[in-house]
Amino acid sequence: MNITNVVSRKVAWLLRLDEFKNKGIIAVGWPCIGNLYGKSRNQIKENLSVDPYNYVGSRLGQAASNLDLFVNRMEIGDLVVMPYKDDIYF
Repeated sequence: MNITNVVSRKVAWLLRLDEFKNKGIIAVGWPCIGNLYGKSRNQIKENLSVDPYNYVGSRLGQAASNLDLFVNRMEIGDLVVMPYKDDIYF
């Protein structure tokens, strides 16, 4: 048996976005960032380093990393885990 046929992609994401629970969606909290579809991490950093955000240093790196994960790494079929009050949604 070939081990590459046994191993499959298993990814889970933890989101804490209570306001989206009722809408059945996931989203990120940068309302002025625009459409990031197809943007690289460096392009995302460029967007965050200018108005209205003007992020620099570690704040810029962390925000760009979070957005890159959401935009470029999350895939259909990944598990999304969202704690909401006393419940946990998958």
